[in-house]
Amino acid sequence: FMARRTFDLTTIPDDCTIRIGAESYYILYVNGFEAGRGPVRGNRRRNFYDSRNLSPWLRSGRNIIAVLVHSPNVPTFTTTAGSPYLWIDAPAPLPSTNASWEVLTSEAWRDDVPLFTLQTGFMELLDYNRYPTGWQIGADSAVGWTKPTDCVTGKELFARDVPDMARTVVYPDEISNVTVVPALKDPADPEVAVLTRDEEHGQAPAGLFFAFSRILQPEQAPAVVTPLAEDDGLSVVFGFKQIVSGYFRLEATAPAGTIIDIAYDEELENGRVKGFRAETGAKYKTVDRYIADGIRREYGSTVLEKGFRYVQVTFRNVKDPVLVHGVSAIDIYYPFTRFAAFQSNDYLLNKVYDTCVKTMVNCTTDTFTDCPWRERSFWVNDMIVENAVALQAFGDSRINARCLRLALSNYREDGLIPGVCPDVDEEWQILIPTNLFMILMLEDYLMYTGDLDTTKELMPDMARILETFRGWEDWDGLVVPPEKLWNFFDWSYELNDLSFNGKKCAPLNWLYCWVLSVYDRLCEYCGLPHDAAETCTRLTRIATACDQTFYDEKRDLYADWIEADGSLSQTTGQLGHALAIMSGYLPEKRRRMAMAALDREDTLKPELYLHSFVFMAMRECGLAEQALARIRRYWGRIIRLGLPAICEGGVHQFGKKAFWDAGSMCHGFGTSPISFAQSALLGVRPVAPGFSEFVFEPQSGDLEEVRGSVLTPGGDIKIYWLREQDKLNIELTVPEGTTAICGGKNYSTGSYKFQIDVK
Repeated sequence: FMARRTFDLTTIPDDCTIRIGAESYYILYVNGFEAGRGPVRGNRRRNFYDSRNLSPWLRSGRNIIAVLVHSPNVPTFTTTAGSPYLWIDAPAPLPSTNASWEVLTSEAWRDDVPLFTLQTGFMELLDYNRYPTGWQIGADSAVGWTKPTDCVTGKELFARDVPDMARTVVYPDEISNVTVVPALKDPADPEVAVLTRDEEHGQAPAGLFFAFSRILQPEQAPAVVTPLAEDDGLSVVFGFKQIVSGYFRLEATAPAGTIIDIAYDEELENGRVKGFRAETGAKYKTVDRYIADGIRREYGSTVLEKGFRYVQVTFRNVKDPVLVHGVSAIDIYYPFTRFAAFQSNDYLLNKVYDTCVKTMVNCTTDTFTDCPWRERSFWVNDMIVENAVALQAFGDSRINARCLRLALSNYREDGLIPGVCPDVDEEWQILIPTNLFMILMLEDYLMYTGDLDTTKELMPDMARILETFRGWEDWDGLVVPPEKLWNFFDWSYELNDLSFNGKKCAPLNWLYCWVLSVYDRLCEYCGLPHDAAETCTRLTRIATACDQTFYDEKRDLYADWIEADGSLSQTTGQLGHALAIMSGYLPEKRRRMAMAALDREDTLKPELYLHSFVFMAMRECGLAEQALARIRRYWGRIIRLGLPAICEGGVHQFGKKAFWDAGSMCHGFGTSPISFAQSALLGVRPVAPGFSEFVFEPQSGDLEEVRGSVLTPGGDIKIYWLREQDKLNIELTVPEGTTAICGGKNYSTGSYKFQIDVK
């Protein structure tokens, strides 16, 4: 719906800042100029408002504030359905929302359309012939404007807790394809994505490819789409060098009735964008439709951000020439300003690191998002990687604090949090390990930021989660969660038709053991009651039960779970052994076995995602060379193929063909090589909150030379090392307020040069 209010000003007031919130998206206009978009996403309990200074757009005399609001009214993974509303609180004489405003539900957007994706919301089918052009300045001729009514939102409203996103204009660098498509049979059919996938493509007339190539140069004259024989349509594919997370913009003058379909994807299939993927049963219909009205306009998504590398534009029902004036995209991402550095003598490893950084930028907006294209969702489980990586790579903890609060405030009545936030309130969305991950994330947050206040604020949520797990313990202290909940760890299991649901499993219980010890440390940091001796006794009992329950003497490995008949599973993964090592309570007699399991070919490797835990365990065991080989094998493949971001699948399945033909080509949970580079190769790990103390233990693997920086609240730790036979020549800069611990020796603020033995 649209809302607006006209008002007069004799002078521009000193305070022109309004507070504005909406369910679920808004675009704010002041005197016809766009003055902001929002809000940041909320959850089942809370929404957010923005503070916007309107002074740049106000003038003496008549003014008009206008707002376009989009509320899908059904739950998605980006918004929880609530009462559609607009709320503005403004200082006098600026207008706050009340009955003096006028509102209009526009019929320009059809509402009987399919979901673009379940996760993001509906496709856009916008008919500009029914659009009240000029409504933002009161110049439209639309009838039906009415007075608004009050509504109850049912949610708390909080101030925006992160800055506005950065916006960069990018241009396509190639015309990937130009083809002819058959005439449109039913212009009223909203199943545009099915048509895009199924229709035949033929060779385009000579010269059209060249004509469209001209608009890659913004100063060139418009490309002209002329009517084709038998009312055929014309399809053009634009390619970008990077993954774009934001808006595609096609500026064109098209005769009234011309139909413009815009399809999005990250990879082409037979030279075209597929548009419709239903292999997962989730039905991704990533196409929008616009109907022109003869006015020069920008075509592309109005409100919802999209993710893409390739965009296919199809012109249909072309009765007179269409002038295409330009094509661009607006890339939108969190405004990180600091970047940690890493360079080595291995070019491939450097490219992996840089691509991981770019991927994290692509996947960070108002939250950490799993991927730009398919979901744009805040999957909380992904944050076990993204939380640490973002702190290491960027040093801006505001987005981390926001994500922790948002996830934890989305709890259900049973005390657990869904794996995605916001969620659609289904049992399968409760990811059991994710609830334990939250405690590991909070420790990472505290150690990298030193923010004790936020940590104390969130500790009751951690206690609530552990209380639920305590209720699942058996006599030995091992947990077996309800079968109705998704005991999801890593896609390596699901992609091989394996599941932990309803089973007593080794990875979960080793994780539980680790998390309980971390929680005890957090209690100590926060000054909360805890009994370290009692915790140690309890964890020793749990670890002993894990060892006795899951150890397979014949294979000298831990089985992953207990079968219904009481036997050990034949599946055993590297993940369980990594968690056993990280728990700190692995029986010493099993340590050599667990270390070997991390790199055995007969153990199940995790996908790119939870390789993060394997890399942690390899670091703890001094297996840097094995970890580097793994990074070069799986992440290196992405680099060797020239892809601009880290894929969702890269071990058991790869690229777009992974995940039932809907794999993401840009996924933040695959960026753990950043953590390994910083904590193992540069050798820096905080051991006290805010880096007041940090361990400096670089592992060289097979590298000869490494340089980099680590971001801390007090400044940058700078590291350079060069291998000389069995020694590393070290140059280390320790910033103010921190102390490095290396080989039993402390290094306070200053710059140092020394040697250590190769590890």
